[in-house]
Amino acid sequence: MEWHLVGRIGQRILLLLLCLLCTLFTLPSRAQSQPQQPITLATYPFGDAARIHRAFSPLALYLEQVLDTPVRLIVTRDYGELADRLSEGSVDLAWIGSANYISTFGMAPALHYIATYRERSQETGELQAFYRAAILTQDDSDYHALSDLNGARFAFTDPDSTSGHAYPRMMLQQQGIEPEAVFADTYYLGTHRSVIEALIAGSIHAGAVSDGTYYNAAADYPGRLRVLAWSDPIPLDAFVAAPDVSASVVEQVQAALLAIGSEDHAVNRAIRAHLGWPAAGFEQRSAAFYEPLAQALAGVRRRPQ
Repeated sequence: MEWHLVGRIGQRILLLLLCLLCTLFTLPSRAQSQPQQPITLATYPFGDAARIHRAFSPLALYLEQVLDTPVRLIVTRDYGELADRLSEGSVDLAWIGSANYISTFGMAPALHYIATYRERSQETGELQAFYRAAILTQDDSDYHALSDLNGARFAFTDPDSTSGHAYPRMMLQQQGIEPEAVFADTYYLGTHRSVIEALIAGSIHAGAVSDGTYYNAAADYPGRLRVLAWSDPIPLDAFVAAPDVSASVVEQVQAALLAIGSEDHAVNRAIRAHLGWPAAGFEQRSAAFYEPLAQALAGVRRRPQ
């Protein structure tokens, strides 16, 4: 009787152990049960935020597939916010303007350079990692040179914009023109498109934009705009990662961007369709590629007082 009881108890213990083992094998692991932390991809507000989202959504989706991690796309309120969020790590990846990249690198020297955006030149047809700034006026205006702008109403884009402020200010200063002293009014309108709209409306006499913005505006408003001055070539935007992003993620993102070779790639097509930029993928340079720009802008006061 006692041996029979012990046998029954042993069977129950064995059954409980088997149930416990089955439960352990069927429970999801901690890694499986927790959702993956999304990666935040940010860019600066060079135009309408909705258009930027449409233009860069295929890029976010492409990186999401490569990294097998959700990628959240945001457009910051201004250039300064993008720099701050990269420095503090609340943004992981960023498409950043070249002058903004230089100032941000000064705040966060451990920033990871990944690649440089590339376009097909609308003038030469060549693939290049450069663009230019343009200072424009209306075609029928009495302004024919920068030296004619004394007393004009002039507009920049954002104080931290490369082609919408830093380079045009340098161009003006090289002609002995200090905007706040020479112009009747100096405005910061936020975006390149806003400068074009103000020019067409006649609320300003001249303004500074990127060459891509000018070419798009010339197509939208044929015969309405005239270029007063072109800048020297400027390195195009950089794609970067925040200092705390792992080396493996940086390598994966870099390989993915450099693989966007075909101009028919969905990423390039979306940028052309929604922004009008002649997108042609990315190329690998180095942080040193931007050093001449840093030297050129060293003496330029970029933020208005």
